Amino acid sequence: MDILKLPINRKNKVYIRIKSEGKFIPDISVFPLYCTCCNAPQTKLYEHLGSRYGQVGTGKCERCGKEIYVTDHDNIVESIYINNYPSNEIFFNELYLLDWKFVDEFDRLSIKNVVGKVTEELKQYDGKFITVDVFREIIENITNIKTDGKMRFITDERFSILPDDINRWIELLYRAKINIPVKIL
Repeated sequence: MDILKLPINRKNKVYIRIKSEGKFIPDISVFPLYCTCCNAPQTKLYEHLGSRYGQVGTGKCERCGKEIYVTDHDNIVESIYINNYPSNEIFFNELYLLDWKFVDEFDRLSIKNVVGKVTEELKQYDGKFITVDVFREIIENITNIKTDGKMRFITDERFSILPDDINRWIELLYRAKINIPVKIL
């Protein structure tokens, strides 16, 4: 039970559910923080090292020095709470744009049946976890849209940094000309 400032090479994952419906569930291990006392975004990423009864750990604000408490739902890490405020729940499917609705948008491309091909490819992972990088690579191979990992994005002004694997996922959405709510750095 703790969080650790990065750099760590741990990867974020998604849990694949294909049989009932095409979807995936984020299981996040690397995330940014912000301070609810002074509203300062933190400049480093943090690693979720596990939780006990929902208690993840604390970080210290780089600006005001106050502790930033992190809690979760004590299972798959789809979201975290900052300083135990329900209004400060960070949903990773929104922050990281890890939502099947963006996969559905690939069918607007000139390549036929992208979603069907992605769904078929993901069937081998149904009920399992894969990294966001593997998920992105599957879509890159089907669409022939390549990313280089050099782009950086902001999806929420409270956070000044996103993990590399998430930036690369968002880069794929951007290069596919999918309408995404981001600011490019």
